[in-house]
Amino acid sequence: MAKTLRYFQANAEAEVYENRDRLRYEQPHQQPNILVASPTGSGKTVIGASILTKHDGPACVSAHRRELVGQISRALADNDVRHGIIAPKETIKTIVNSHIDKFGRSFYSPSAPIRVAGVDTLIRMPASDPWFRSVTLTMWDEAHHLQRGNKWGRAMERFTNAWGVGLTAAPIRGDGGGLGRHASGYFDHLVEAPRMRRLIREGYLTDYRLVVAKTEDLDLSEVARGKEDLNQYQLRKAVHKSKKIVGNVVEAYLKHAAGKLGVTFAVDVEAAIEIAAAYRARGVPAEVITANT
Repeated sequence: MAKTLRYFQANAEAEVYENRDRLRYEQPHQQPNILVASPTGSGKTVIGASILTKHDGPACVSAHRRELVGQISRALADNDVRHGIIAPKETIKTIVNSHIDKFGRSFYSPSAPIRVAGVDTLIRMPASDPWFRSVTLTMWDEAHHLQRGNKWGRAMERFTNAWGVGLTAAPIRGDGGGLGRHASGYFDHLVEAPRMRRLIREGYLTDYRLVVAKTEDLDLSEVARGKEDLNQYQLRKAVHKSKKIVGNVVEAYLKHAAGKLGVTFAVDVEAAIEIAAAYRARGVPAEVITANT
């Protein structure tokens, strides 16, 4: 059964349509693209699924990693949205099995007008494929990635007859690149949902307390900062040089959150295995979750 939208989700959806129609009137020779910014956990995919179910025609939902294709597919399934998946057969099989495990049935339908695809798959497809021209709505997860000239932008430009909706929790880029069409992006209007603190006050999100664990021997002086983040290779190297960071993480958990459910993000799988072992050595049950589990 499709989910009932919360007031801020319904307001965001209504604002998407209002500005789509306005932009079509103001710029009749250009398809409008609307960016929706809503905090993590506020249900961006629920908004997206509602828009997709109301759309009359072929649509494509794109994610920037293979793992997120499955996540989006399951989110659509959770909203009773039947859809196709453009991916290797093994990936489709894995996603279908995850549908059955969670929902008791599959929502995968190769003939459905809505399709989910990874951006790398889209740019590998022939640009002349008539499907691109048939699509009349595109939806972009983690839409802050879209920039002119990068692979996300090249993928978007293949859909010449589609208006677009972008979803993101953070409508800003670390490299300072603009997301608007007037800058280096593609979007014509920004729809802003209520901020995280307001949604916490209203009971839609859980409150939190931020604690920074001390890392006694982690040296980041030789880790370069790229356009959007730290150099991942150099960061992994620095983390694995540390003799205490794993102990610091476990000590911080035991001091501030002992007995509570938690997630520890690691720099790579090797570090995750090491951290989980350190938790278990202190009597804390811990398991490793990766893209392949």
